[in-house]
Amino acid sequence: FAVLPLLVLLSGAGLLSIGAVGVWDAIDNAETRASLDARKAVAATADALQRMLGRAEVLEFVEPSRRFAVVDGQCVIPDGVTTSARVAERPDRELPPPLAGSVRRARVEPDHAFELLDEVGRSEWLEPRERRWVATLRAFAALRAGRIDDAEAAVAELDAARSDDYRCTAASVLVLAAMLERPAPGWAEQHAAGLDPELAMGTIARLQALGAGDRAASFRTACESTWLRERVLATVGRRLGDVLGTERATAEPVVDELLLYFPTDAEAGRGALVDPIALADTLRRRAALEPVP
Repeated sequence: FAVLPLLVLLSGAGLLSIGAVGVWDAIDNAETRASLDARKAVAATADALQRMLGRAEVLEFVEPSRRFAVVDGQCVIPDGVTTSARVAERPDRELPPPLAGSVRRARVEPDHAFELLDEVGRSEWLEPRERRWVATLRAFAALRAGRIDDAEAAVAELDAARSDDYRCTAASVLVLAAMLERPAPGWAEQHAAGLDPELAMGTIARLQALGAGDRAASFRTACESTWLRERVLATVGRRLGDVLGTERATAEPVVDELLLYFPTDAEAGRGALVDPIALADTLRRRAALEPVP
């Protein structure tokens, strides 16, 4: 069944409040796209869904990436990103000028790239995360020169996670591991998932070109989960003022999604930004909704 008819039915049941124009548009859409029997099925499902939406237990049926919590008036995503802001990463611009010059030389002098980058990597002027970024450049240079042992040694430096690593370093580790046909460190995929979408898609394409289709698919899933969490956080952040201070469960329409919120006090609670159709399907599959006639 379609999203808009369900929202109309929920609105009529007093759970939602949407504009009159949107209601009539949705009704027209329902009349042209659904038979009477199908609409009766939607009504029955909507009635059961309405009852479930009033209980916080419904959140257990929502995928984790769509859930959030409010703590002291601030929205957080449990076990996920806590900000939708992206910081541009330009590690080459953070290096001391002499070292940045050597990195630029390595890019235009491939025959000497490994030696130049090896020298840069040994510099005492480097911060730890800069040193690890240079290690990825050195590993790529080693592979291009056929120095497999040196590439392996460079990648070995990157096996342990560092919370302050550049995300582009983590993405490079994924690609290097595929090129060397070795397992990628578990931390790399999750950290690289915070890349700008354009750069992330470039990494996915590179992995696919290397024949690492499973790794590319896994990384895509991690990225999509991260992007969803960021979108949820941004959406909830804009609506947070509307739900803080409420004393009972609320369900607010946000385009074709629902913002569910269950307060525990004036400055705390938990909720989710849900796709109502997907949620209804999940509830029915898990027998949380009564069978639809």
